[in-house]
Amino acid sequence: MELLQLKYFLVTAQYQHMTKAADFLHIAQPALSQAIKRLEKELGVTLFVRSGRNIRLSDEGILLAEKLEPVMKTLDEIPGELTHAAEMAERTIKLNILSASEMITDIVILYKERCPEVNFQLSQKIDNKDWDIRVSTVIQDDNTKTTHTVLKEEIYLAVPIDSPFAERDNINLEEVHNASFICHDRTKPFSILTTGWCMSCGFEPKIVFESDSPSTVRDLIGAGMGVAFWPAYSWGTQRSSKVKLLHITHPNCTRQIYVARKNEKSSSPLKNDFYNFMTAYLNDLQ
Repeated sequence: MELLQLKYFLVTAQYQHMTKAADFLHIAQPALSQAIKRLEKELGVTLFVRSGRNIRLSDEGILLAEKLEPVMKTLDEIPGELTHAAEMAERTIKLNILSASEMITDIVILYKERCPEVNFQLSQKIDNKDWDIRVSTVIQDDNTKTTHTVLKEEIYLAVPIDSPFAERDNINLEEVHNASFICHDRTKPFSILTTGWCMSCGFEPKIVFESDSPSTVRDLIGAGMGVAFWPAYSWGTQRSSKVKLLHITHPNCTRQIYVARKNEKSSSPLKNDFYNFMTAYLNDLQ
């Protein structure tokens, strides 16, 4: 059976008149009759009962029409669905966010206000390979040709406003070796980095609470629960009047944030525009 034969059959079944069906299909009536006969021969059944110029569906023809209608409807919808999928892919940006999630969220929200039609797929899986733009504190060796933009970020020490340290603007990390620390999940890159700084100063931080929420970390510091490392940009502006940020004079507490974009010929103008928007935002921060 050929798809065209089946289409001819359904139109003929709808009109139950060869000439009208042929006119609708814009083919000659003898050509339509031959197509129906070939289909009947192939199936081994009679699809139409003929009476002069008039025809009607046989029982087998009724059954075939019932089976074919939903199938043909699905087939007719496929081109439109494929076009829609292609359009969605053109408007979708896949972000792999391995660092600075608060800052990247702000950028995404700003860009959505500017371009409401864009869609974002967000992932935080380190082994994800299906991304257009990735934000990380390390350059991943995944054998992909990428362009990198670098943001150098200072890391402050956040202390409660009623702490004796809050009277100062700078601090040596060795001075807080007895302090209680509030931190991110200690398995995350940021915590591993900051723990390394403490270890280089001769102490292991006494962690009293772990949280993945910068606002929770900020509130706990403000409540006097401890101190914490605070990235200058990644966690957004520190707005609490109960917390003060101190510049760390030793060791050098900075990190690099890399924004990687795959260099693909198929990259859409929208993806390029968002990458440029993001890098301009980061440059403005610096």
